[in-house]
Order: sequence, then structure tokens, then C-alpha cells
Amino acid sequence: AVAANGDVLVGGFTTSANLPGTAGGAQPAHSGGSYDGFVARLSGDLTVLQQSTYLGGSNEDSIRALSLAANGDVLAGGTTGSSDLPGTAGGAQPSKGGGDSDGFVARLAGDLNALQQSTYLGGSGEDDVIALALAANGDVLAGGTAASTDLPGAAGGAQPNNGGYNDGFVARLSGDLRAEPPVTPSEPCVPSATKLCLN
Repeated sequence: AVAANGDVLVGGFTTSANLPGTAGGAQPAHSGGSYDGFVARLSGDLTVLQQSTYLGGSNEDSIRALSLAANGDVLAGGTTGSSDLPGTAGGAQPSKGGGDSDGFVARLAGDLNALQQSTYLGGSGEDDVIALALAANGDVLAGGTAASTDLPGAAGGAQPNNGGYNDGFVARLSGDLRAEPPVTPSEPCVPSATKLCLN
């Protein structure tokens, strides 16, 4: 992801306990799992590492998607096997869903020195967040894959049930990651040659 000032944000996973630039970050130390997610901020010309931070718990964690909020905050999404992922208390889904891995979304300050909130996003199967986007009102859209048949919040959705072993999914969360925004009534879907209605 590229910040408004041209800085470059990268995310991924690392087994290293000595990742450069984590001092002063939101999570300055590796958490002890096989690998942790990380986010790093570099100058636009890639000559300066501004800051980096680990993001993970005691199991395997990986960041698969980044997006930037209008105020410069960094949204990170990915997959976690950790039941102690930092910052989930108070989140839309504060506890791991019970499968081997859950998707997750986390919101960090733009300078990566504070974790503002994170949330699990998953059920009893293996779930993963691989894409993030921000709505005009600041809501967070997360997309990924789900093996879970009990993905939180799917009831009332366009396709409320898992159609096979591994489905795609889209979830909408409030910008602060603390709740799923209320669904607002909309006009009934009318099928046409270019529109498929899933209801």
C-alpha cells in the first residue's frame, strides 16, 4: 500500500526475532509462535525504514492484505492460528472461532507505534482474510476464503450458507472494528440478464 505522502507500507510474515525497525512499534517483539505477521513503513524511495512492527500471538500469524484509512491509519488483514492475538478485546469478534485458523483485521496508527483495535473474523473451520477495502463512510470491507459453516454475521447475507468446502466471503465491519454495522433496508433484488439475486 502507498500512503498519501508516498511512503510504502508492506506486510507479511516472519520467523525472525530480530526484524529491523520494530523498536518503538506497536508490538516490538516476536510473540514466540512459528511465525508472526508484520507491517513495515518505508520511505517512498525505499532508502529509509521508518518503522516496523510485529503483529501476532503465540501461534502462526500472517498478514495478507493492507489498506489505508482516510486519516492515515493502517488496516491489516490476514490469517491467525493464535487464540491470543493482540488487541481483540472489544472487537467485533473478540475470541477465535475455534478452527485451526481464523481471519483477522487489525487497525494500527499510521506510524505503526500503536495497535488501536483488532478482531478475529472466522468460525469453526479454516478462514482467511486476503483483501481489504474502505467504504466512503469508513466501514471496513474484508474478503477472503472460509471453510467454516458458521461464519459470524452471515445470517441475512446475500448467501447465508457455505456452498462447499471452501467458499469466498465478504464481511463489512465498522471502521473501529468494534461492531458489524447495522444492515440498512434496501430495495428488493429484481433478477435480470445482468443481475443474479441470491435470496
